[in-house]
Amino acid sequence: MLSIAICEDENYFSEHIRKLLDRYLEEKNMEASVESYISGEELLGANKSQDIILMDIELPGLNGMDIIGRLRENGCVCQVIFITAYEKYVFQAFDVDAVHYLLKPVEEERFFSAMEKAVGRAALCSDRAILLMNQDLNTKIFIRDILYCEVFDHKIFI
Repeated sequence: MLSIAICEDENYFSEHIRKLLDRYLEEKNMEASVESYISGEELLGANKSQDIILMDIELPGLNGMDIIGRLRENGCVCQVIFITAYEKYVFQAFDVDAVHYLLKPVEEERFFSAMEKAVGRAALCSDRAILLMNQDLNTKIFIRDILYCEVFDHKIFI
């Protein structure tokens, strides 16, 4: 199941994006956990791993570009779709590896197209795995399933 965050400070747009997302998920027969945030700091403070973030740029406090930049610095590989009223940030979106950049008001067709791309990329990331070899036993572990790694007495515990 996908984990999706909507980060939008204006209630009207947040509800609009949520309705588009619900229609997309229903049409694709997909399930997702969806959380809404009204600021980038709230998103960061939630400390949750998201597959997809639908991010506004002009927010109270840190802007959306700064928030995604911080997430990337911390190793976040989530898929980001910027949804904003401002064209001036479009080139900065490339710097944080955004999937798409949509201008408000968001049209359903463009939103669905951006979501297709984000879902496809998220699926590729979730299939990454490592192969552990121990004498006669080979074990495949998906990266998404690893909570922590610990080395003790020349042994690795995953």
